[in-house]
Amino acid sequence: SRAAARIGLHVAVGVPISAGASTIGALCVYGDRVEDPEDSLTSLLTGIAAQVGQYLERRRAEELAVELARTKDEFLALVTHELRNPSR
Repeated sequence: SRAAARIGLHVAVGVPISAGASTIGALCVYGDRVEDPEDSLTSLLTGIAAQVGQYLERRRAEELAVELARTKDEFLALVTHELRNPSR
């Protein structure tokens, strides 16, 4: 708070970033003039935070899909190896 005031920031507005049912972060905007945030600004920030949350969900789903494909390939390679070279 004091560090922000020293550099001229006097107001902060934050909205949660959600992915599914959980909050994963916050979108914060800082300003140098003390004003009451307008409803339109809050709505805009909420919309942006929702888009960021959706992007993060898609990115996580893509990462999981890649990991699943890699794990499947490793499993199939192991099974194929064991079928070709059975241990006694």
